[in-house]
Amino acid sequence: MSNQFAKATVFENRRRTPTVSKGATFDLVPYNPSMLTSLCLILTLTTVPQAMPFGLTGKLMLLQAKEVKREIRLTKEQEKAVSNFMDQAQKDPNQFGAGFDLHYPTRSLDVKATESLEPDQKARLQQLFLQINGLLALSEKDVSDLLGLPDETLSTVKSRIKAYDKESLTLLMDVQKTRKLDKKKMKELRETALAELAKLLTTEQTLKWTTILGEPFKFPKSLTGDR
Repeated sequence: MSNQFAKATVFENRRRTPTVSKGATFDLVPYNPSMLTSLCLILTLTTVPQAMPFGLTGKLMLLQAKEVKREIRLTKEQEKAVSNFMDQAQKDPNQFGAGFDLHYPTRSLDVKATESLEPDQKARLQQLFLQINGLLALSEKDVSDLLGLPDETLSTVKSRIKAYDKESLTLLMDVQKTRKLDKKKMKELRETALAELAKLLTTEQTLKWTTILGEPFKFPKSLTGDR
C-alpha cells in the first residue's frame, strides 16, 4: 500500500494536467475523476516503485524496480528509453491517450512504455504483472480470453472487480476524515475479492491461470506493501 497516497496534497487546475517532479509526494484533498486520474499518474511517474493503492499496479511502475529490470534483462538502452518516456509523460500524460479508468489508470501508458522491449521481455513482464495483481487482472480481455471465460462468468467477474474498486476507493477517501489509512481493512478487501474471484473459475481455468503466471518472482516490499 502506498504511503504517498495517504499523506499527500495534490494541487491541480482542472483545465490542465499538473507537472510532476520525480520523487514528489502529495497530500490528499477532495477529488473528482480528473483529479483521481492525475493522482494515479503521479504515483506511476515517480521513480519509487510502489503498489497502486487500488486497482492494477501497471507495468510502468514495475519497471521502476531494479529487481524487475534484472529479471527481464532490461538493457541500458531500453532503460534510457523508459526514462525518456517518463520524462515526456510527466509533461503531459494525456498525449499518450491516458484516460480515466478506475481499475487500470495507466493502461495506455503501459503500452507506450514497453514498446522498446523484446517479445520475451514483454512476455516475462506480463507474467510479473499477473503475479502482482492476481485475479484482479481478469478484467483484462487478453487474460479472460486466454482462460476462456464464458460471457456469464466474465460479467460476474467484472461486477465483483467494480465493487472491489469502489470499496477500496471509499476506504481511501476516508483518509480525509481520519487522517489515517486502515491498512488492515484494505488488505481484507483485496483478499476477499481475490477469494471470490477464484471461486468463479473452473478447475481447468484455474490450471490455465497457474500456467500463465510463469515462474514465481519475489517482488521487493516496496511493490507488495502490506499485501
